[in-house]
Amino acid sequence: MNTLTKWIAIASITAALDGCGGQAQNAALTKPTDSALNTATKSVPNSASTSTETPTAAFTSDGPSSGLDAEQLIQKALGSGAHESPDKFDGLKHITETTDPTVGNVFLFTLHYPADGDPTNLSATDRQRNEIKVYDGSNDNLKGYQGTTFTYRWMFKPDRSMIISNRFTHLFQIKSNGGSEAPLITFTGENGNFILIYTDPAGHRHDLKTLSWNSVQDTWMQATVTATYSHHGALSVTLNKLDGSKLISYSSSDIDLWLNDQFCRPKWGIYRGKVPGLN
Repeated sequence: MNTLTKWIAIASITAALDGCGGQAQNAALTKPTDSALNTATKSVPNSASTSTETPTAAFTSDGPSSGLDAEQLIQKALGSGAHESPDKFDGLKHITETTDPTVGNVFLFTLHYPADGDPTNLSATDRQRNEIKVYDGSNDNLKGYQGTTFTYRWMFKPDRSMIISNRFTHLFQIKSNGGSEAPLITFTGENGNFILIYTDPAGHRHDLKTLSWNSVQDTWMQATVTATYSHHGALSVTLNKLDGSKLISYSSSDIDLWLNDQFCRPKWGIYRGKVPGLN
């Protein structure tokens, strides 16, 4: 039985392999739609343009009542196994499309507490997941192989009444595919804060930037993450409100973003630890 529902809306995700020439415009690598995780995020197409980037995947919401549905759009861009939605727990769709008055057509990622669990591990009762991802079956040009640089852009908005877990509430991850568990880069909600986290190859956590959760709730934000996947890699992260005001700005020209696995991959949506009092 579903008791409480929250969402995150995500719009216009773009994934661009840098240094190929061309233009990245309205290209979304992953666009979280309605995901009910008792947290909500909305996404809308991104109009960013960079002359040194070529989009490696592009998709945006085409609205709630036309064209392909959310899962079809995601699968077309990222592959048939790209979504990890908890539909089997309650028989409901957890990634949908809607029209936002500010940004237009977006994806909604929804989770229900306490009903929904982790579709990737049905025996795990302590977490909830509703995410989309690059994975083994995605096109190779979406995978962050050693030495490559990717730029990811998207917009997102957490539900105004979404309660974050005091354990973790991941909204974006860059993970190493092939054995390493902890994400290299994470946007997470935790203990009343929104945190940009880097986890180094030894497993040590580094909180790079911290904001109050109140400063991002019910707010459309534009995120840009550029990562060079190498032992001596580079990372640039900006998070701005749509009026251009800056929430996060971080950069490093020497950071270890390679764990000697197969490739690195992004994930969008909601992955949350269950604790009493969520919604």
